[in-house]
Amino acid sequence: MSQYSDNKTNTDYGLTSNFGFVYQRRVFIKILIDNCFNLSDSFAYEGVDDISYFAKEDKLYSISFKKTAIQCKTGNLDYNSFLKMFENWLLVDKHDKYILFSEKDITFSFDNKTIKKDIRDNVLAYMESDKKKSQKSILYRLSKKYGFKNGAFVNNSIDSMIDYIYNRFDEPVVADYDTIVSESKNSLINNRIYDCKDNKTICDRRFDYFSDRINDLIDNNESKRVKTIINYSVFNFLLQKTILEINEDKPYLIDYVKFKERNYKRILDDESIINSREGKFLKTVFDSDKLVLTYLIYEYYYIDMRSNYIENNEKDKVNNSETTAYENYLLTKPENDLRIYFDSVTSKEIQSHIIVNSQYRRGCYIFLSSDFCDAEVFIDWNGKNEK
Repeated sequence: MSQYSDNKTNTDYGLTSNFGFVYQRRVFIKILIDNCFNLSDSFAYEGVDDISYFAKEDKLYSISFKKTAIQCKTGNLDYNSFLKMFENWLLVDKHDKYILFSEKDITFSFDNKTIKKDIRDNVLAYMESDKKKSQKSILYRLSKKYGFKNGAFVNNSIDSMIDYIYNRFDEPVVADYDTIVSESKNSLINNRIYDCKDNKTICDRRFDYFSDRINDLIDNNESKRVKTIINYSVFNFLLQKTILEINEDKPYLIDYVKFKERNYKRILDDESIINSREGKFLKTVFDSDKLVLTYLIYEYYYIDMRSNYIENNEKDKVNNSETTAYENYLLTKPENDLRIYFDSVTSKEIQSHIIVNSQYRRGCYIFLSSDFCDAEVFIDWNGKNEK
């Protein structure tokens, strides 16, 4: 599976082929939020299926454990791909439930009798073809597992297993990417986090932060070529970390690397940003276009956080930060070397609990060099007060 970089829509990923992986990640996060409630629960990403889990079910008079296998499909799912899904399920051990998440409506009909016939026909056609047989082939493995000999299965065990799967296969869940995200977010807010329901911004940030941590975990495991299995302890640790990191004191913190991944190309391609007042100034400070772009990303990273505070009627916190940054500029002795002067100012700490990292700090100074900041805190690096 390829490396993952999360964004909001299919077109944002550049390559449509990657969207299937992104959709699968989102379904995995939804399954975790909706189902991980017990110490014995465990959820596998790319284990025996796209997603699978072993979960405890508490009933009135008994406790049982259920195994669920989940396939995730994007684009227009055709019948042959649907049939291949059943063929894959025939190769793994029995599960209590089989689920298909489909991004788009299914346009074909299916029934148990037809599935049986078509899978048998597929195995027969493959085994009797002149093609060299691969032991990794699904159809070859089916022939070995269910006793295919002399052009036929020697017993009805494959039919019995198809019956078993079909009877535990509910109607496909048809839900596009945005629906999966929306339902997951609502589930997290309503069932997992109880102290921020009236603060939409904190709720949104917590959902993004939690999702990013799950994706980071998968990415890290994929780089080591190991499977991702999340149990309740891991799930709860990430959930509590989310609540701790995103709260009323710092509700708008978003991971800088994730922000950069999502916004790099947008800022690079937007000539109005590159040719802005602060963009032109940065070109006089740095010889490197990459550094100019980096500081512009810092600025928009800060703007993202800033706008959320303002929308949440907390402009006083923004004013405090920007006033402090401006006073740092006033108290810094100008240098003939613009780069030295610039570095001296932007390295000064901004004493404010909303400026929680160096990227926000630098972004604040650059924002105060723009046409959009308040005139009272505008930083004129040439000292001419030209705004």
